[in-house]
Formats: sequence, structure tokens, C-alpha cells
Amino acid sequence: TMYHKKTKQLSKKYSDDYLRSAILAYFYIGRFYSKIQSTNNLQKRLNNLEINLTKYKYIVDYCERYPDVKQVVENEHNVYKEMCIFLPFKMDKLRELLS
Repeated sequence: TMYHKKTKQLSKKYSDDYLRSAILAYFYIGRFYSKIQSTNNLQKRLNNLEINLTKYKYIVDYCERYPDVKQVVENEHNVYKEMCIFLPFKMDKLRELLS
């Protein structure tokens, strides 16, 4: 991953050749976890949404650290930010069902 294990900080910047592909890969991984529906196991659904949120937050954090990246994923960046706002509400609803 791009996170430094000890400091939990983002590591070096992706090269321009791989930047868009790397960002989209994080998006698609997060999207994949949001699509896994374990209707019988709400805890598993919650865990999947947490992973989903982690991937979207990674992208938003990366774009904040390197502002020029926003130009590369300009159309998608707002979606990532909105999902970082929306997913916690969805996760809270699942937590209510679990308790």
C-alpha cells in the first residue's frame, strides 16, 4: 500500500504514468466491497462498508496531499468525497440494526 506502516502517513507520490490507474484501482476495490451483500450477516456487511470507506478516504487524502492529482481524477473526485460523507450514515444504520 501507499501508507507507511509505522507512521500511517501516505508514502511517495505515484508516477504520472500510473496515477489515474492507481486511483481508479482504489475506487474499484472500494466499490467491489460495497457490492458484496451478505444479507444474512449484517456484521459482514458493516465490515465490507468499512473497507469501502477506507478506500475512498485513501483517495480523498491522497488528493488533499497532492492537489495536482485532483485534475487527473477531476470528474470522480467529488464522488469520492460524497461517499466519504454518505457511507458513515449507512454504516450507522447497520450498527443500529446490529444492536
